[in-house]
Amino acid sequence: GAAQKDLPLASVVVIERDEMPGIFFIKRIQKSHSGAYWVEGDNRDPEVEKRMKDSRSWGYIPAHEVRGKVLFRIW
Repeated sequence: GAAQKDLPLASVVVIERDEMPGIFFIKRIQKSHSGAYWVEGDNRDPEVEKRMKDSRSWGYIPAHEVRGKVLFRIW
């Protein structure tokens, strides 16, 4: 993965879960602990949050599942 060292909190990252190869998620790092990250999406709509795939359903993710850091965002 891209996580050679600790990524700062609030970094937006690309994640590929080991159990879901080929599916990429864009999430924001909320917490880090012992080489793992707690990540969540930015959408705070309660209806959307129920379907979110992030650490609220996964728990902490290992650093090797972080594939890269988002550097640019286009609106």
